[in-house]
Amino acid sequence: MINNLTDYQLEVANWLAQQNEKGLLPETFYVIWESDKRERTTEISDFKGKQPKITFASLEILEKEELIQTIHKQISKPIKFPGMSKKNQAYTPLYQPKKEEVGRTYCLRNDIFKAKDLYLKRQLLKNAERILAFMINRPEGSQHGMRSEIKAALEMDDETYEKTCQFLQDYDLIYYKGSTGELWGYIGPDKRGRQVMHERSLENLILSQSPIVNFHQGDQINVTNTGENVAIAAGRQSNVTQSLTSADVAGLFQVVFQRLEQLNLPDTQKVEIRETIELIEGEVGKEADADEKALRHYFRTLAKMAPDILDVVIATATNPILGAATIVRKVAEKAKADAQGS
Repeated sequence: MINNLTDYQLEVANWLAQQNEKGLLPETFYVIWESDKRERTTEISDFKGKQPKITFASLEILEKEELIQTIHKQISKPIKFPGMSKKNQAYTPLYQPKKEEVGRTYCLRNDIFKAKDLYLKRQLLKNAERILAFMINRPEGSQHGMRSEIKAALEMDDETYEKTCQFLQDYDLIYYKGSTGELWGYIGPDKRGRQVMHERSLENLILSQSPIVNFHQGDQINVTNTGENVAIAAGRQSNVTQSLTSADVAGLFQVVFQRLEQLNLPDTQKVEIRETIELIEGEVGKEADADEKALRHYFRTLAKMAPDILDVVIATATNPILGAATIVRKVAEKAKADAQGS
């Protein structure tokens, strides 16, 4: 089971999956062994760019979990030198007394993308715990944090901070005040967040429950059930549904439009950006029937017009409760990479 993979093994799976999504690594690729030991490391042939350290053992485990598959093993032929003593041959660089495997051709399997998602989820969990712990461990009465302070203390970049705070808000683990002029500029752990950290149950919460989505102020809370026989609700006027409505999706995107209004841009430009986001919102609302080609176009447009808000849109559109999350993640990250490379 991929849940039993170590952090390093998941990191390898994540890297392979991401390079494939970026078009840098084909589904079938050739690996050259760099030593003849069992703990040998690898080099991916014809890969352009920096490669991480990938061990033979990690690839063996990934294959055992059916994330990759061996297509072909490259076996070298024995090389000997007639007339030369075995002792002298042993000191000859080209000497090879027996057949041995020098490389292997692998093929990526679909489940490697599930492993990538698990890796990213674990990273998100770690960052969520770091933010909650940072604020909870502060002196009584001042258990909140400013955006710049938290980022500096935990060495987080803007993208990581945005995604983690969106995640914490989705599960109703923090409160925030938008009056500071920045989204998640002033945050603190709420009662639920403190309890989850005290019980060390953050991962169990995420794996077993859907996010709580607050669409209205006060106690009226709508909750969407995205797993089998899993439903949670809170508040005096709770409403539990089995599928997303257009109002549900609009509620998720409300935070995006709030962020857009905070940007220092001309009104005409904001209108164009808003229209593009609404087009993305419309496609995302189709869940699994979302048009990948259309989303690719919308995200490319958004990446050029409003890179400052792109991460917030991606974080919202890839929310786990949305059926189009996988498609959106694929096209959005590609659009972002293209924009950064241009």
